[in-house]
Amino acid sequence: MTDEPIGIAWFRRDLRLHDNASLRTALDHGRVVCLFVVDDRLRNGRFASRNREWFLRESLAELAEIVRERGGAFIVRNGPPESVVPEVAREFGASAVFVSREYSPYGRVRDRRVAAALQGAGIEFVESPGVLGVEPESVVNDKGGGFGVFSAFYRRWELVDRGELVPVPRSLQAPEGFDVPSGIDGWRVERPAAEVIEPGEHAARTRLAEF
Repeated sequence: MTDEPIGIAWFRRDLRLHDNASLRTALDHGRVVCLFVVDDRLRNGRFASRNREWFLRESLAELAEIVRERGGAFIVRNGPPESVVPEVAREFGASAVFVSREYSPYGRVRDRRVAAALQGAGIEFVESPGVLGVEPESVVNDKGGGFGVFSAFYRRWELVDRGELVPVPRSLQAPEGFDVPSGIDGWRVERPAAEVIEPGEHAARTRLAEF
């Protein structure tokens, strides 16, 4: 057995291994369990659709396979994140949960609730940049405020340091003795009859290269 700490890498909109600062921070912390929470408040919300659900399911399936190929652990759980995330963290004895910073109103409220629940259990909630090209606080005018004209905003945006890309981890060490079903196999969604873009990180990177 090892005393190496365990962290939960909670994926949300960042379903990728390339340039994932949050995942890198989790790996620097110790062994990692990768988690995705199927939040019905989003799944059945304003933009609910069969195509969207199929795309999400297939993207998760590809990510889970890539994680497993690198010796990692990936699980999918259903339910409210403020309940599920602390439950998973306690299940694996994790000392921290790692996420890419969220910016949407719903996401910020959700994360505050999750962070509060984790704090009550003595578990750290660690945010990293990774969803936007630059952080909003980096693009301000000379007085520290926002811009009213796009051209001025864009000129300042171009000057912001993007930092270096985070390399894909060669290995993703799961906790010792990990033997937990991913939860994806039981989630079946029929492929839409209409034409949709291919899901997954590989397809997304191919589209980016073509663009």
